[in-house]
Amino acid sequence: MGELSIRMHRRLLPLTLAVGFLCTSCRTLVTPASPEYSDIAEALFRHLAQPAQVNDPDSHGVNLAHKVYFLQLDGREPDPSFLSRLRDFSVPVEPLSAGVHTDFYWFDKKTGQRGAVFSIENVCLIGHSSAEAHADISPGGALRGSGFTYRLAKLAGKWAVVGEKLRWVS
Repeated sequence: MGELSIRMHRRLLPLTLAVGFLCTSCRTLVTPASPEYSDIAEALFRHLAQPAQVNDPDSHGVNLAHKVYFLQLDGREPDPSFLSRLRDFSVPVEPLSAGVHTDFYWFDKKTGQRGAVFSIENVCLIGHSSAEAHADISPGGALRGSGFTYRLAKLAGKWAVVGEKLRWVS
């Protein structure tokens, strides 16, 4: 019986390790209603919304020409509680519906100021302390925008961007 037990353990150990590895690499789609989604999306948005210190209306990236940021999460308006998390930005963050697209650029409907659009979607947890999400940025101008897949990690209890991969550019 002892030898049989050892042989079974030898066969089960690789299987147990494989299942454990798969479970830590499983992708679990996170819904916008989840607190984890809000934490991941906020960390990603804060990473994205760092403007280059130039004032170039035809830039390919976000810069000082953008006086307002428009945001959508998984194709929907962010709820007011999510937007309240971003009130410390020097640039106002509004839902996409607050903007209007005119002559290739985005403008705030109320103030008329130029803006940039951020879209975050497909937020997935990978295990307990890793996540992945898609984000698209449209700073305006003819054929100016890009989309990346971002990898995030939970470091010291906070989500942080640790990698990115280009998905598309125009």
